[in-house]
Amino acid sequence: MPVFSASSAHRTARLGALMALTLLGAAACNSDVDDIDVPDLDPPERGPVGVYTGRTTFQSSPDAVDTTALVDSTGRILLLADDRSFLVSGLYETAGRGITSAVRFHLPPGLDAPPELEPGEEPPDTTRIGDLVGSFGPSSDLTATYLREDGEAGAVNLTWRAQTRLGSRLERLEGTWAEPDTFGDNLTRLTFDEQGMFSGVDRDDCLYTNGEVSIIDFDNNLYRVEFSRNCPNQQRPESFVGLATRLETEVGGRVTLELVIGAANTVRAVLLRMIPAP
Repeated sequence: MPVFSASSAHRTARLGALMALTLLGAAACNSDVDDIDVPDLDPPERGPVGVYTGRTTFQSSPDAVDTTALVDSTGRILLLADDRSFLVSGLYETAGRGITSAVRFHLPPGLDAPPELEPGEEPPDTTRIGDLVGSFGPSSDLTATYLREDGEAGAVNLTWRAQTRLGSRLERLEGTWAEPDTFGDNLTRLTFDEQGMFSGVDRDDCLYTNGEVSIIDFDNNLYRVEFSRNCPNQQRPESFVGLATRLETEVGGRVTLELVIGAANTVRAVLLRMIPAP
């Protein structure tokens, strides 16, 4: 499937438009679309590394989508829609407190198993290229605007989570994790060993093989993820690369664990939010 590659001129034009959107967003403090906070002026010694939660808004819609962001120390950024309506992946650069990234938006049905195609039928185009421009505060907020090649634009307003500092250990992932459906049935199950290797099956009967989770750095609650996935309608498996985090949420004195995985290739993405299997 052909992948759109923006020319330098097109990307420069998008970045110019994004800078204008960023300035407008900062000025329009009472907008329903943006709630951009002005960052403090401390040195950006830690960079934007961390686990973030917040929301993504759209210029074409009043709706806002709860979003989890994973930003690692190697330059990879993922934005994961909690309702599975998108996954955004890219490589970022920083200058002072500024952050920029060329990103790929994965849209439905690109977050599901490949559809069964009739002979000669082309697979649906489920990706869009875009740019992300914003600012961050170490152990604080990350705010940005984005502009896609199809003209869709919007904003991302995220807050850094202290769980980033829980660090990463492979033994914390050991065991079987499941993603229950609406009725509580665990249709997706992945089993991890003490070395970070994993395999399993998801709700679309896709098989996960050659899975490996590795530690990026011990101080941050972020992991690199690689795996192959082979679905019923595919002749050969696809490879995916992404990030994961293990979250701990306390409600009423009870701690709930969640393993969040986001991974992608050039045409498709995988988004999983799993809990320990009973």
